[in-house]
Amino acid sequence: MTIVTQETHVQLHDNVRPVAEADRDTHVVGTSLGAAAGGIAGAAAGAAAAAATGIATGLVMGGPIGGAIGLVAGALVGGVLGSEMGEAANPTAEEHYWSTSYTTEPYYNSSYTYDDYRPAYRVGYEGYNQHAGKTFEDAEPFLREEYIANRGNSRLGWDDARPATHSAWQRLRGGAVTVVN
Repeated sequence: MTIVTQETHVQLHDNVRPVAEADRDTHVVGTSLGAAAGGIAGAAAGAAAAAATGIATGLVMGGPIGGAIGLVAGALVGGVLGSEMGEAANPTAEEHYWSTSYTTEPYYNSSYTYDDYRPAYRVGYEGYNQHAGKTFEDAEPFLREEYIANRGNSRLGWDDARPATHSAWQRLRGGAVTVVN
C-alpha cells in the first residue's frame, strides 16, 4: 500500500501539467483508464482501511462505505492523472502542427510530401512518451526499428526520416531543434 505524504503529494503535483481548456475531454481513453485504475486502487484502499479498524460496525458499515469513498476518490484522482498522461503527446495537435509546418523545417526536401514525413513525426512524438527519461540518442535504436516497421508507403529511409523524428521528439521535450544528420 502506498501512503501519500505531503512530500510525495508535492512531488506528484509538481509533475502534473494542467490541461488546456480547449483540450479538455479530448483524451477519453487516458481519462477513462486512469479513472478505472484509480477507482480499483481506491476501492481496495478504502476497503483495506475499513477492514483495518477491526470494529464490528466498521466491518459492516465501514467496509462498503469505505470502499465506496475510496472508489470515488480513486476514480477522481485517477481520471485527472490519466487525462494528464494522455496530454503528454496529443496526437491530434502534433499531427496538425507538423502537417502545417513541415515545409519550414531545415531538413525539408520538396521531393517529399507530408505523407512521406508523417510516420517519422509520429515515431518521434509517440516515442518521446514511450521512452520517457531517455535521450533521443539512447532511444534511437528503438525509434529506428519502430519507423522501419511502421513507415507504410513513406519514401523516406531512416537516414532521411531521422531529422523529422528528432524534431518531433525535441518539440515535446521543449528544446530547440538542432538538425541531426
